[in-house]
Amino acid sequence: MKDFVSDSFVLSRTRLRYATEYDEVYDALEPTELCRCVLPLGLAWLMLVLPLAQLVKYGSDGSAYASIQGTRPQTLGYGLADSPVGQAMWIYEKFQAWSDNKGDPAEAISVDHMLDDITLYWLTDTAASSARLYYESFAKDFARMPLDLPVAVSIFKGEIFQPPKVWGDQTYSKLFYWNEVAKGGHFAAFEQPELFVTELRKCFAQVR
Repeated sequence: MKDFVSDSFVLSRTRLRYATEYDEVYDALEPTELCRCVLPLGLAWLMLVLPLAQLVKYGSDGSAYASIQGTRPQTLGYGLADSPVGQAMWIYEKFQAWSDNKGDPAEAISVDHMLDDITLYWLTDTAASSARLYYESFAKDFARMPLDLPVAVSIFKGEIFQPPKVWGDQTYSKLFYWNEVAKGGHFAAFEQPELFVTELRKCFAQVR
């Protein structure tokens, strides 16, 4: 490892600096940039660098909503309950950022379906209660925890984080199904319902 992991690499336009034990990643490449770089690293190492880069990007550019919902959900809730435009944009931005698209979320989810989803929050006045899930769950429910139950995992291409299977093996002692799907993002069932159902059928066919 130490033969090819230096204190820092200069790759493309962005510096990726990482420690030899994988526990420190300060700056990260866009995953697509990293794929285009020719690195003197084995495939196994590259499979670890990509998800780490995705996690760093999410932490630096995509997690502010979670910090607000996890610390001040009620304050946020009052604002969203008072403004249909605010409520719409709070959700629409995530459709744009987390669905499998090239800039326009309507490529992945129709405008009508997005509006249907946003309207459910608005008519039921559930902005605050949905945000409180983060406040009430961050400490325990969102933490990594081993499971001894049978687990099936589908990784959709447009998801914000795509962990390697080795991490699944380390977390789930009874992981019986793992598949990477070519289309779909964070809202896979909404974006690609046929592929989502296919994944359900394929995984549960193994336990019939």
